[in-house]
Amino acid sequence: MQTATRDAIDTLVRAAGVPGCAIATTRASGQATVSTHGQAALDPPRPVAPTTVFHLFSGTKLYTAAAVMLLVERGKIGLDEPITAYLPDLLLRHPVTVRQLACHDSGVPDTLRALLSVHAAETPVQRRPRHSRTTASTGGALPAPARATETSTSPSWASP
Repeated sequence: MQTATRDAIDTLVRAAGVPGCAIATTRASGQATVSTHGQAALDPPRPVAPTTVFHLFSGTKLYTAAAVMLLVERGKIGLDEPITAYLPDLLLRHPVTVRQLACHDSGVPDTLRALLSVHAAETPVQRRPRHSRTTASTGGALPAPARATETSTSPSWASP
């Protein structure tokens, strides 16, 4: 990253009152770079590193939903297909579609448990789908579609 760009990002981070951030850039060739800015912890001070984990929670739902819909437009993901068509290792007690996950009415109890169920065979998700379209702060909505975008887009989803 050029010094002027790095300095501009550092200025924006300070002006926004954000302790720190990491920016990952991937070129069409697949080459990835990470630049880090500011602090991951303030007391005691610890700088952001390329391996710093950021807890983004609902902050990524908009981007995931947009990525899913781009893939729907391109015919790579079907909204009414079971999520297990794209993530066969996702453990669910009942069928769940991509649409149900995106609309927060999948019955998956929360995003953390849904994420963990992908990795731990001992913790299948057990709740039945809700029938309302209300959005819960957790609701199990987007980790699976986010993983489905990764699964459906090898090697890159930048090209149509």
